[in-house]
Parts: sequence; C-alpha cells; structure tokens
Amino acid sequence: MSASESSQIRHDGYVVTRGNRVPDAASMAVPIFSFGNKLEAVMTISGPIGDYTEERVKEYLSVMMALGQTISKQMGATL
Repeated sequence: MSASESSQIRHDGYVVTRGNRVPDAASMAVPIFSFGNKLEAVMTISGPIGDYTEERVKEYLSVMMALGQTISKQMGATL
C-alpha cells in the first residue's frame, strides 16, 4: 500500500477493496481505536465480488462505521 493510499484510508475512515488479492473477492474494513485514539484493531467483512455493488457497499459501510465508532468509544477513544 502506498503512502497516498494509506492517507486516503485515514481520511475516509474505511477501505473497500475488490479483487486486490483474490480476483473474485471483495472486502471492506473500518478501524477500531482505544485510549489516546490508538489504532487497536480493524473490523473487516469479505465475500464474493458480485455481492459488493455500490448500493450494498453504502449499506454495509453505514452499519460498519457506526459499529466501529461505538466499539471505539467503549474502548476509550475520543473520536
């Protein structure tokens, strides 16, 4: 991953990949932070690339980002 890609992910608060490592697979991930807003973990889902339409990605991201923020706050992050 390039520095610009990493910077974009930090800015967006998530990442969606399609076929990067496995040609027919897609995934998305959101960060989980703890005290001091330290990155502790990443919550990821993956599946067949055909299931990751733009509409579904928006739905999944909405849920995942909300959960990521909830978990982060429970772990002491001050997002």
